[in-house]
Amino acid sequence: MFEGFTTDLVVLAFCAGGASALIAARELPLSLALALAAIRVSVPLIYFAAYFDGTWNVGDDFVYFAQGGELLNCGYNPLSVLLHSDGWEYLHSLSQGHHVLYGWWNLLAMTLFGEHYYSPVFLNVVVTFVGGSLLARTARLLGFSHGYCLGLQVFWLLHWDLVAWSSLLNIKDVLVQTLTIAILFCLVSYVHRRKLRYLVGFLMVAQLFWWIRFYVPVLVLTAVMLWMMTQWNDARKYLFIPLGAMAYYLALPMITNVSDYWQFDELLYGIVRFSLTPMPWKVEDVYGYLWLPTMLHWLSFIPALVGGAYLWNESRPARLYLIYLACLVALYAVTEELLGPRQRFQVAFVFAWAQFHFLWKMKPDVHAAAAPAARRKPLARPWPLLPHERPALG
Repeated sequence: MFEGFTTDLVVLAFCAGGASALIAARELPLSLALALAAIRVSVPLIYFAAYFDGTWNVGDDFVYFAQGGELLNCGYNPLSVLLHSDGWEYLHSLSQGHHVLYGWWNLLAMTLFGEHYYSPVFLNVVVTFVGGSLLARTARLLGFSHGYCLGLQVFWLLHWDLVAWSSLLNIKDVLVQTLTIAILFCLVSYVHRRKLRYLVGFLMVAQLFWWIRFYVPVLVLTAVMLWMMTQWNDARKYLFIPLGAMAYYLALPMITNVSDYWQFDELLYGIVRFSLTPMPWKVEDVYGYLWLPTMLHWLSFIPALVGGAYLWNESRPARLYLIYLACLVALYAVTEELLGPRQRFQVAFVFAWAQFHFLWKMKPDVHAAAAPAARRKPLARPWPLLPHERPALG
């Protein structure tokens, strides 16, 4: 089904590359941003021009593509389908529920770039640069050095999991991951700056999750509650308990609908399986694109654990991300149907952060460069200082 280097494909690659470079150039030097964008768009460009034959497709990617194509052929565009009641109802009908965002995302991509399978894929590549930018800005807010933040951004944009999942398949997990980075960025920004716009941003992103993966805000809220209860040294943290109880009350009916799939007696096994599946020597041909990412994931798993431990010890605010990772792993560990690398991809940025932190710690003469900024200028004041953060007496 590959079609060669057609005009539509090449023009789309240039557009996606230009947009990606502009996004990355906000934090990175322009030359580096252009190089990263060129590398990233070249992967889907070559794949769809010379290798795409449907072997690696997962099924629901064609469903999303069909939804976007049906809406486009019915005369809808990304605005009219939202503004007209019949379009909104048709979008829900095609999605068979309220998870309508990715069907709309396919319509947006096809409206901009044509009715091609690769249109939403290139749009997803652009979105990963948004996630990379937000991740770097988050690290900067947490007090990490400028070089550390730029290195983290570059490492994430070239990460094997991100390249594999975002460059070849039309799947919603890329958008879910970017929204996850965004909602956590809003939380960190609100704690740091106490500005209402970040709280509004959090609520807006949480609403978007209702239309793509409804339970993520519940997991985020769980992580925030655990983070505040264990890391904050301020009695006001208990005021958030009623808010959390209300959210769980509202989410309980939806959670109950999937509770039949939970296997709590398999928690430990599920954690190991979720963290390490698939085995590199058991990757099937249909998942051939995962062989190299899987091998690299296994090789970097222990360094990721070590890097995560360093990160936990050196940055109290960054513990929110590790707690969120633990919450999501625990949820999927008791759900047999969701124990796969595709589900793990939505938190791949936390794994990548831990892997990068390990590499940064192993680099000579930078041990004092990663975390001291966070100690000199703490993100917020509610939590107690770690022993090495306390000023010396006298």
